[in-house]
Amino acid sequence: LTTVIPAFFGAILPDVLDQRFSSLFSFTKKGRQRLFAAVHRGISHWFGLWLGLIWLSFLLDCSFAAQFVPPNCVHDVCLGLGLGALSHVFLDALTPQGVPLFPFLSTPRLTLSFCRTGSIGEYCLFLLLLFLFCFVSRSLWLPLLSSTPVFRWLSA
Repeated sequence: LTTVIPAFFGAILPDVLDQRFSSLFSFTKKGRQRLFAAVHRGISHWFGLWLGLIWLSFLLDCSFAAQFVPPNCVHDVCLGLGLGALSHVFLDALTPQGVPLFPFLSTPRLTLSFCRTGSIGEYCLFLLLLFLFCFVSRSLWLPLLSSTPVFRWLSA
């Protein structure tokens, strides 16, 4: 649970960082929109940043933070944030705009042009990935459902 909740926040973290950066350096709405368009899918959407956070989570496992919080908590939070953000960046790489291959460079970009953001293809991809996730993780959640009255009613 200490990894899953940060993963949800990590899944939106790259876009939130871009929005906060554009709000920090611009005072008008039009200026923020222009700056967001310029920085969006830049350094915050680089695979290396989030892979580094995941690597850092293993280094922080038994570090200075153990005197303030439970030892695995820092590891789990960093790992969850990193995995969530990495999933976001991977899914953005499936769009025509793609993500940067190298930090601080606008080209070359990793783009698979599989679907456009907001298109019916994106929703179909989401449903396919959701089905795949449910299929792969069925050994985790099916035993939880077997004790519910609805599951017993359906299996009777």
